[in-house]
Amino acid sequence: MESETSPGAIRREERTDSRGCHRFAQIRLAVKVIDPWHPPEPISVLPNATHLERASVLTMCACTRMRLGRATIPEKVRERQAPMTVSDLRDTLPVVAVATPMIGPPQGRWTYADYAALPEDGNRYEIIAGVLYMMLAPEIEHQMTSNRMATFLTIHIQFTGLGAVLTVPTDVELALDTVVQPDIVVVLSANLGIITRSRIIGAPDLVVEILSPGTAGYDRREKQDAYARAGVHDYWVVDPAAQTVEVLTLDRSAYRSRGVFRGQARLPSQTAPLPIPVERFFQE
Repeated sequence: MESETSPGAIRREERTDSRGCHRFAQIRLAVKVIDPWHPPEPISVLPNATHLERASVLTMCACTRMRLGRATIPEKVRERQAPMTVSDLRDTLPVVAVATPMIGPPQGRWTYADYAALPEDGNRYEIIAGVLYMMLAPEIEHQMTSNRMATFLTIHIQFTGLGAVLTVPTDVELALDTVVQPDIVVVLSANLGIITRSRIIGAPDLVVEILSPGTAGYDRREKQDAYARAGVHDYWVVDPAAQTVEVLTLDRSAYRSRGVFRGQARLPSQTAPLPIPVERFFQE
C-alpha cells in the first residue's frame, strides 16, 4: 500500500504469510523532500507513525541540508536569493551545524549515554556543552594530513614509550556534557589511566585538529573553548591549505599561541617533541 503526500512520500509495506495471517508490519520511510529548507512537520507527514519514524524524517532533512550547506547562507540573504542552481550547490561547502532534534534529550542536555545511542547514519556527531553537533566525513586531503601527523607522533611518542597516540574515531569525554572526536589525541604515560575500552574520559595531553573549510570556525571556537575548559594542555591547529601548524598552550584557563609554523620550522612542544620540519606533515 502506498500513498504520497506533498512534499514527501511515505511507503508503508505490510507483509503477511501464506495463510493470510498478519506476520509483521514493516514501515519504511521513503521521504522525498522537495524543499529540504522548509520540511513539513513530521506529524503531518506521518500521523500514525512512531516517534522513531518521525525522528527519521527530521534526520533525513537535516542530512540533506548539511550536504547543500544551508548554514553557510544567512537567512535574510537567502530570502532575497534566486533559487540555487546546480553550479551554486557545487560551490557551497557544508559546515558543522547544530543537529536537528531527533531521538534523545533537548539540545543543551545531551550526555555521552545519549550520544552512544545514536544510530549509524554516515555522519559524525559531537556534543559540546550539551549541544549535539553534526558534521560530514572529512575529505581525502584532510585524512592524508592527519595520517602523516599521526604516523610521526606514533614513531616519536608511542614507539619510544612516552605515551599513546589515537586517531579518529576515538571518543573523548571531556565532561559529562561534552564528547568530541579529535583528529589526533596524545595521552602521555603518566595519564594512560584515562583511556578506557570505550573512550577516553578526561583531558588528553595533546589534541590535534586538521582544519577543513567547513570546520575551521567550529575548531577555532566551540572545540577550542571546550579543550581549554577541560584542561587539554596543548592544542595544535593544522591548516593543510596554508601548510602551517599553530601551537596553542594552555595558560590558566585560556590558550596562548606560541606561533604559527611552516616549512623547515620545528614545533616548540614539550608535550610531544617532534624533530620533524613542519613541511613533512604535508608532503606526499
